[in-house]
Amino acid sequence: MAERCMVCKREKNTFKLDNCAACCKGCRQFYQKMTKYPEYLIECEEKNHPGRKKCRYCYYQRCLRAGIGGKAASGGV
Repeated sequence: MAERCMVCKREKNTFKLDNCAACCKGCRQFYQKMTKYPEYLIECEEKNHPGRKKCRYCYYQRCLRAGIGGKAASGGV
């Protein structure tokens, strides 16, 4: 049975990683990519875009709020 992803809220097969929220493969891969290449995270004016594809910064912030990355990631960008 699929659980709801803590980031995108879609019902998907989710994974629990060490000290991580339940997240789908797409959200997990996005978080890992943006952590590796933070230069792609440009702070946005609106600060709360709802969709996954509209704003990388807001999507990354939702990953952090959901707990992806554990305690070390709670500082933000």
